[in-house]
Parts: sequence; C-alpha cells; structure tokens
Amino acid sequence: MPASYHVHPIGTEEIDFCHLLLAAAGHDLTEARWREFAKRLIEWRGATGLHDEIYVATDVHNRVRGLAVVQVVPSLLFGRVLDVPVFVTASAGDEDGVVQCLLDAVEDKARNAACAELRVWSQGGQAWKRATAGENAEMAFAGLRLVLDQGGGGRT
Repeated sequence: MPASYHVHPIGTEEIDFCHLLLAAAGHDLTEARWREFAKRLIEWRGATGLHDEIYVATDVHNRVRGLAVVQVVPSLLFGRVLDVPVFVTASAGDEDGVVQCLLDAVEDKARNAACAELRVWSQGGQAWKRATAGENAEMAFAGLRLVLDQGGGGRT
C-alpha cells in the first residue's frame, strides 16, 4: 500500500528541516540565506498577485519527505509559466509517491495561477540562483517541461 503524504505551503517550523534536505541534495545555499528566502515567502503569502511558494510534502509522522519551490514567471511563448527551480525528495521507500504528490500540487498551483506551462528545472542549473537572487535573466532551460491542458484534462 502506498504511503500517504500531505503537501502544503511551508511553515516556519519546517524551514530548517527543508534546508537539511536541500543541503543533502547538493544545493549550496547557506542556512541563513535559505531562512531569509523562506521567511520572505511566508510573510508575503497571500499578497495580491504573488504566486511564489515553497511546497513541502510530509509523511504521516510529519517528517519532511520532499519540497518544491515554485515561481510564476512571464514567457513570450506561453504567457505565464510556473517555474520549479527546486524539486527535491527524500524517501528511500516511496520516492515515486512523494514525487507524484508534489507534482500534483505543483500542477494545481500552475492551473490556479493561469499558467500554460510547467518547468521543473534540473538540479545544478542556474534557475535556483536566479530564484534566490530575484534576477529575471534569460537562460537556457534544462529539465522537464510540461505543457498544461487548460481544459483540465491533464499534462501533454
């Protein structure tokens, strides 16, 4: 039987646990910079027009099993795109389950933000550095691109 996960916006009590997961995945963001980034998103949550978020997947014991950082960005080709510069999981027993739960939440976010495309960037790319620095520079995409069917029929 697959494990059950709860995917939700990050809370202040999860910031440090998520940094441990990021560090284990090879991201070189300092703990102080990560805290600043996460706390800023929490403080701005719900602000008009802001769609940036950090989603956390927790198991039935409330342990962090994955996270995804999402940001709505403009695209000349698609209009609005939901970028996912960070998508990290930590589950030896059910990685596919964590991935599916996080991906479902991210796709829902993209649809709710009227995005036509979802881009999950590969690890080690420049997207994370751009996200944390607040830069909006163009860069070559490396990762998974999903064009969303706006009729609610799924991914294409």
